[in-house]
Amino acid sequence: MPDPPGSKRRMVQVSDAKDSGAGPAVSVDSAAPGSGAGMQAASDTQAAEAVEETEYEEQVEDEDEEEEDDEEDDEEEEAISPEALADLCGKCKGLCCRYYTVMLDEPDDADDFDELRWFLAHQDCYLYIDEGEWHLNVIANCRFLAPSGQCLIYEHRPEVCRDFGHEEECEWTGAVEFERAFRTIPELEAYAKEVLPPKELADLPLFPEGWRGPV
Repeated sequence: MPDPPGSKRRMVQVSDAKDSGAGPAVSVDSAAPGSGAGMQAASDTQAAEAVEETEYEEQVEDEDEEEEDDEEDDEEEEAISPEALADLCGKCKGLCCRYYTVMLDEPDDADDFDELRWFLAHQDCYLYIDEGEWHLNVIANCRFLAPSGQCLIYEHRPEVCRDFGHEEECEWTGAVEFERAFRTIPELEAYAKEVLPPKELADLPLFPEGWRGPV
């Protein structure tokens, strides 16, 4: 009878009945499908693969944790100590208390840019891009900023004020740099010309070239 499809032929060895005086001795290949040894080998292979997968996942988790720890260490290094911050604030007279910012969605069509043009049509504000994110900056003093530059509600100030304590964010330690800033409508329109396709740009009511009016 032919072997079933996909099966492995069992190896049978028949000894000389004359030498043994018994019936034929039969030896079955230990790796034959369905045998106990064959099933154990498959189980061992699956277990080894599972161990490898677990070890890989643990390695990835360890690398992620190390990366998070490094980022936290960097933030701690950048943060100004409370003592140094208090000293800076005493000298600064509240530079960071004279404006506020609002995060905006990144513009991707003519309508979005037209809305940003509307912002810039007002005084005492500008747009900027920082780390790929768009912001509207409005120049306006905090109502709790004393003439001396001290905060009148320091112990009860908002969380945004409490979190503002990194040297790279402090205007007193140096000028804050942005990826890009737009203080006038023509400046914003110049950027729109860089990123919008011509068909989309045609829907934007651009200022005429050589505009000499207020911006």
